[in-house]
Amino acid sequence: MRTQIDKRFNWGFFVSEQELRRLVDLAQSHMDKASPSPSGVKRAIEVHLSDGSIIETEQLDDVFGLENYGSKGIRSLDVAFRGEGEGAPTISFGLLEPTYFGWFDDESVRYSISGSSRDWAVIAASALEERLRKAKRVSWRRLFSRPNLSLGMLIVFLLSLVLTLLWIPKAPSVSFDFAAALEQQRSEGKIRDGVDAIIQLERLKASHLASDRPDSLFPFMFITVLVLLVVLSFALRLVVVRLLPSYAFYWGDNIGVLDRKRFWAKLVFLGIGLTVAVSMLSQWFFESLGHH
Repeated sequence: MRTQIDKRFNWGFFVSEQELRRLVDLAQSHMDKASPSPSGVKRAIEVHLSDGSIIETEQLDDVFGLENYGSKGIRSLDVAFRGEGEGAPTISFGLLEPTYFGWFDDESVRYSISGSSRDWAVIAASALEERLRKAKRVSWRRLFSRPNLSLGMLIVFLLSLVLTLLWIPKAPSVSFDFAAALEQQRSEGKIRDGVDAIIQLERLKASHLASDRPDSLFPFMFITVLVLLVVLSFALRLVVVRLLPSYAFYWGDNIGVLDRKRFWAKLVFLGIGLTVAVSMLSQWFFESLGHH
């Protein structure tokens, strides 16, 4: 009886030259254990470039010698091993960077193992998956994909509504001189004693608070908060997706490109952190001055 194990994942990945060599060596070692003639194990590597070119080779050095940038950047990499004879064991794994506007119809990480020994297939699959998990990264592009972005915009809309409703009752009141108003009413004969004064004061307070509630500002405030949150959401998406690549073949000219992106990502997030820290410290400082 033949055992077949196929698994596919939606992970992001970051694969360096060293990591890919470890993956290939691991698969090779398991193939050697299952093949009667290790020298008969065949290896095939297929590389798809961004310009549509396909490169087939048996040597990893040919892959690492590629330019790996721009139109010559690697979009997908498949490595397959097969033993000699009918029913020979096989191991294959692949890494794919989904097309940006394809919105992830394909899984980015996959492997397949088949052989006549179930124990061998299970052990090989476990070892290969564990090795692939070491290259796992968060897929920011999948997180910010169109379906999730649509849900995010709904959350932003509801959050804008909540923030606006919370902000309106706390709108700063225009100062009102209650004492002068009471004096005016006393001079007009509307207040004759202390009871009248208390009653009129409460009426003035109720009237002032009712007129002071800025309900007319709600549409303007809601649109302002909504636009602000939408701009911040898209800015965050742009920074995260562009500066933190979800899928990376880290060799060739791509090393310099990815290093620059990671450097700028550190600067951006450091700047955001410093801005938040300075803002909190400034608020604490001015509140401390106010208490004194």
